[in-house]
Amino acid sequence: MAVSVKQVGADESQLIDAIVALGDQNTKTLGMLAPPVYLQAAERRTLLAAFEDDELVGYALYALPKRKHHHVQLTHLCVNESRRKRGIARRLVEEITARHQDRFGIRAKCRRDYELSRMWSGLGFVPRGEAPGRGSKGMPLDEWWRDHEHPELDAHWSR
Repeated sequence: MAVSVKQVGADESQLIDAIVALGDQNTKTLGMLAPPVYLQAAERRTLLAAFEDDELVGYALYALPKRKHHHVQLTHLCVNESRRKRGIARRLVEEITARHQDRFGIRAKCRRDYELSRMWSGLGFVPRGEAPGRGSKGMPLDEWWRDHEHPELDAHWSR
């Protein structure tokens, strides 16, 4: 089955609600985001939805930091548990890269205890260090980077 990806518009309230519900089903590895965050991402054109046969199967929510950090900050990458290992996450990440090739790359943070290193590596990300977690347990976050292969990356990328 082919996966299609589309940008979610701020006027697509039913789709945004479905994306929020999918995110809520996966809080064990995503963390919580308030519903207004999804709407803000849609307004900023930084919310993508993935479909198989017109069924929502995943989403990516990200931010585009201003000048100093000229990269994409991936906040959520979520695939319905029953649809994992089918290339849906890869398709979402590739769509972000295609839409924002002008940025140096994609940065993501993920709790180490989620044990998702193989997934991030498989999606073309490399580890770039560690950051302190913000949750009540203070679990460390691994920082991941997917390079868009700009030659001046090392001179501009900062943590």
